[in-house]
Amino acid sequence: MSPQLLSEEGIKKLLQAHPLWELSNETFLTCIIKDRNYQNLVDLVLKISEIAEEMNHHPDIIFSWGKLQIDITTHESGGITLRDQLFIEKLGQIFNQSEIFLS
Repeated sequence: MSPQLLSEEGIKKLLQAHPLWELSNETFLTCIIKDRNYQNLVDLVLKISEIAEEMNHHPDIIFSWGKLQIDITTHESGGITLRDQLFIEKLGQIFNQSEIFLS
């Protein structure tokens, strides 16, 4: 059984609580992080991958010099679910501990 999709109101509250994230294509949550220190972003990708493995919930990551984009959705449900909410809450803890510039 696929996880239940969050309601529009649930997504709105989630985005208000996590302002680094935005809704993309109505089915993804996207966060873009910028930092001129390449190694900071590499380290962040490694931390994200640890959370993804721990939760068995894997985001799409687009990584280039100075920029990291994270897209998360629950593919089997076709949109945003509680799994995505829990994922970005865990990432929020990492972001709070990080010294990178969050855009």
